[in-house]
Amino acid sequence: MKRALLALCLLGGATLAEAAVERCYYLRDRHQSVAARLVLEHGRMAGKLAFLPHEKDGMRGRIKPAPLAQGGRATVRYDYLIEGQRQRRDLIVRVKPASFAYLDGEWREVPGSVYHERLKNPASARWSAPVPAVSCRLPALRRALEY
Repeated sequence: MKRALLALCLLGGATLAEAAVERCYYLRDRHQSVAARLVLEHGRMAGKLAFLPHEKDGMRGRIKPAPLAQGGRATVRYDYLIEGQRQRRDLIVRVKPASFAYLDGEWREVPGSVYHERLKNPASARWSAPVPAVSCRLPALRRALEY
């Protein structure tokens, strides 16, 4: 009985620690819509992200799996499609249960890479407005992430 209880406790703890958590974020303001569906699992994050400026071509793509640092910060690779062209951007993001944010500033092309950008000076970049958490069933979120 004690062995069975110990095995159940160990199994239960492992299951809770390894369970994937899906979080969704959506913001629509007068300039753009930002939508994200992120999966957090084993101290890593991955997912889908869309930046949709009003009356312009938007960026829709995937965040490749990356480790989450303390405080929910991560440097992630964002592979996206814009105007039919595949591109890549190294984003610095901050994920919290109630909001998602990213550093934005001047971008530069990575030397030796085509269509790969990163922040020119991360120290002078500013955090975006917080993108609030929403239900993953929100129709506007689902439409924004379709591609």
